[in-house]
Amino acid sequence: MTHLEILLVEDDVGETSSLKQILESFGYSVPHVVGCGKTSITMVRETKPDLILMDIKSSDNGIASDECIKTQREIKQLDLPVLFLTLPTLYPDGVCQKNKSTDPVSYITKPYDDFELKHVIELTVYKNELVKEFEASENYYEAIFEPTGAATVIIEEDTTISLANSEFEKLSGYSREEIEGKKS
Repeated sequence: MTHLEILLVEDDVGETSSLKQILESFGYSVPHVVGCGKTSITMVRETKPDLILMDIKSSDNGIASDECIKTQREIKQLDLPVLFLTLPTLYPDGVCQKNKSTDPVSYITKPYDDFELKHVIELTVYKNELVKEFEASENYYEAIFEPTGAATVIIEEDTTISLANSEFEKLSGYSREEIEGKKS
């Protein structure tokens, strides 16, 4: 994996030092460490890191604190991947609805193996890159394929129609769901 700049969002000073050392031993850059809240949002906007590694603090009921949830929602709008570090008690029966609503790219529970953390970081960044490529291809499709004004299809080698635009829907009388991947 190429050089990554990671913003560490962690309130525990002891854990911060250890985690930063582990990340740097893997060749990652950790130039800034901040706590949840406005400081982390400001730092994300200023530095645009490749990944935000955010420790989720829990309240007594096992749900991430409202401050961390609010912070993550604001960071999500900046289109950067976030990896949550969390205690297993936050997710006793899977990811809680409130935590899922922040839409993290990934999460890892403590205690974790250092190499497991590295693996999850690399997968998180890779997944984020794939999502961006997919969104770019969708935008390309929307900008080029759809508004041509002509009925247009993309046909695979086996003659199956893989994509059809709205003009083709009108012409054929079939919906895309009935055409794409089903009709020759």
